[in-house]
Amino acid sequence: MTTLVLLSDLVFKSNDKLDQRIRSLFNSEQPSIGYIPSSSDPDRKYFEHTRRYYNQIGIDNIQYYDLDLEYEESTFGAIFECDAIHLSGGNTFYFLSLLQKRNALGLLHSYVKSDGILTGVSAGSILTTPTIEIAGYGEDADENDVGLDDMKALGRI
Repeated sequence: MTTLVLLSDLVFKSNDKLDQRIRSLFNSEQPSIGYIPSSSDPDRKYFEHTRRYYNQIGIDNIQYYDLDLEYEESTFGAIFECDAIHLSGGNTFYFLSLLQKRNALGLLHSYVKSDGILTGVSAGSILTTPTIEIAGYGEDADENDVGLDDMKALGRI
């Protein structure tokens, strides 16, 4: 079964129904979540925001896996042992370019097909669609500063 949690943002205002639903997706009493930022977060500002949200709903094991400046090929594979993978918000074009560069799209697809839980917030949600072209539209569009041509995303999930 494919399990996707797609959000526009993580809010701390209590939404008990949503929080309980997310928590109920896990079979483990102490689930683990692998967090992938859309770009390096050296101060862990956005990671800490996400960690606090998950802590609030009773999930304490959140691990940071960078695909950008802090990428470690030897340890990245461990993310697929987590109960869920969280794709952050940010610039969708840059995020997809990192996933392509690290050959992670196929791995994420296999993870979800093997009953892994995938959570996407903003850009991370857009990455679950067939193409990220929508990220370039509108007043608040992401800039394609990386000159990304191949905009195919995870939509084949």
